[in-house]
Amino acid sequence: MGMTVYGVRARPQPCEGVEEVVAPDRMHEVLAKSDYVIIVTPLTEQTRGLVGRDAIAAMKPRVIIHNMARGHVMDEAALIEALASGHVRAASLDVFAEEPLSAESPLWDVENLYITPHIGGLITYADYDRLSTEVFLDNLDRFTRGEPW
Repeated sequence: MGMTVYGVRARPQPCEGVEEVVAPDRMHEVLAKSDYVIIVTPLTEQTRGLVGRDAIAAMKPRVIIHNMARGHVMDEAALIEALASGHVRAASLDVFAEEPLSAESPLWDVENLYITPHIGGLITYADYDRLSTEVFLDNLDRFTRGEPW
C-alpha cells in the first residue's frame, strides 16, 4: 500500500514489514510522524489512559485514529475535543470505556467518529486458527523457559 509502518512495543524488536519498532518512551516520536494511528494493545496498568491529551497533542495534525484495543486505553473526552478542533481528522472506535455504549454517550454525536460494535476481533483469514495457535504455543514455550513472550 506504499505506507511506512512504525511500531511501539514494550519489548521493541524488528518486525517484518515494520520500518522501525520503538519502546513506549519514544511513542510520541512515532505519533508525530504518523498519518494513521492504529491502537492494538492489551489493557494493563501501563496502557490504561495511554492515548490521552498528551499523546493526541503529540500526533501529527489531521491524523486518523482507530482504536481496536480496549476502551480504557483511549481518553474518549480528549478524543472528542481533538476531533472537534480538527487536530484529529477522523477516528473509529471498536471499543469503549463503557460497553455496551449507552444511548446517552456523547460519542454518538461526533460527526467525524465512526463507531463499530466491538467486532474487530472477529476478522478472520485463511489459516487464522493455525497461525494463532502457533503464536500461543511459541509464547507458552517462552513463558515456561522464563523468557519474554
